[in-house]
Amino acid sequence: MMMRRVGRAVSTPTLLLRRTLASLPSYVTSAPAVSTAKLSNGISVAAEAGPDELAVVSVWIDSGSRYEASSLSGASNLVARLAFRGYESEVAKLGGSVQAWAAREMTVMSAAVLKADVPAATALLGKVVSSPKFTEADVDAEKGAVLAEMEAVTVDAHEQLLFEHLHATAFQDTFLAQPVAGTPETVASLNKSTLVDFTKANFTGSRMAVAGTGGLTMEGLAAAVEGWAVGAGPTSALDEPATPSVFTGSDVRARFDSYPLAHVALAFETAGWRSKLQMPLLLVQTIIGSWDKASGVGKNGTSALSRNVAENELATSYTAFNLAYKDTGLFGVYMVAPENKLEDLAWYTLHALLKVVHQTTDEEVEYAKAQLKTNYLSSISSLAGANDNLGRQMLTYGRVMSPAEFFARVDALTVADVKAAADQVVNDQDHALAAVGPLHELPDYNWIRRRSYWLRY
Repeated sequence: MMMRRVGRAVSTPTLLLRRTLASLPSYVTSAPAVSTAKLSNGISVAAEAGPDELAVVSVWIDSGSRYEASSLSGASNLVARLAFRGYESEVAKLGGSVQAWAAREMTVMSAAVLKADVPAATALLGKVVSSPKFTEADVDAEKGAVLAEMEAVTVDAHEQLLFEHLHATAFQDTFLAQPVAGTPETVASLNKSTLVDFTKANFTGSRMAVAGTGGLTMEGLAAAVEGWAVGAGPTSALDEPATPSVFTGSDVRARFDSYPLAHVALAFETAGWRSKLQMPLLLVQTIIGSWDKASGVGKNGTSALSRNVAENELATSYTAFNLAYKDTGLFGVYMVAPENKLEDLAWYTLHALLKVVHQTTDEEVEYAKAQLKTNYLSSISSLAGANDNLGRQMLTYGRVMSPAEFFARVDALTVADVKAAADQVVNDQDHALAAVGPLHELPDYNWIRRRSYWLRY
């Protein structure tokens, strides 16, 4: 199949952005201010202080399955699962909650505590990233749990497994294709020594961002993080080199006729976190939307695709997705449908995507803007959500985009911007597809590729 790189992104006029900022409502412009700092140990810190009695502190590390050697696949996931082992007594004293997880380009550890316990929670996170205490017995036990989950996921979690297959085929023969949890062979080979060496190599200050929200101060948070015993590292998280992950048009299918429903993920390549394509693609994603048979919306969905799916009973659910990484990404639609509806569903889905390219209306874009801004405000309405927003942006952008800036950038987009973004990503472009279940009527790659464009004379 063909391999390609997404080209120049859609731009947003600076003058229009400034004018939009000036017309925003007060509930957006008066949002809590975010303070940021770069510390001597290389760590970036962002804090959104508030009058809350609770606080959330997290550390975001530019380390994940993409940075693992093939023989260490699954190391990030295992390290995250073991993060607080050996520190159980300190966690108990905090009286709050802690969690850790890993993804393809990031590993995150966080603590939600009373504001009086912020210094202790911050110090604990510093110890966790610099001085892991898990034992060989802990590693063996967690490896057993991971391997057991791998067996279960093939049967009980189609969506999770499907997106692993989607990355494997879209970015084949690159590190971005590696599964987050690793493989049974690599997980079984990991031990305490390899995991500790992995953390020392990857958990450096310049690849970390600490986020704090709620009952804390920037001064107190920065002072606590300044004392973390981590090496500064040679580069920042934004500059940390990643092996290029070239997109390959391809598909992978696992046919099981005994399954009641087919699960299909169709995706196109995008240009990464910091591309100017990201904002208009969020609108495209909102225009395509999502739908679930159990939601009660029925035939009254807001998107054209949802109405067609409901009226023709094409699927039990679908959702548009937009997954972004440093230098690339995947935009597409995940569908769950009966076998005898797959061809019609594929046609309607591609038609909806190309309708955005050619026939998007002002009304659709304005509605998508309102929905996108509503979803954004909802996502940052809690301390945990606001903290996630700070940490993710610091790690990916090196700064925090305020709600006012987000609103202004959304409002500054035009119908032409949305069409241009959809055109660049979808129109006459190769795709990647992963599917599992009864797939007899799912069209082949060339059928789908041909319907990625309309013939117009």
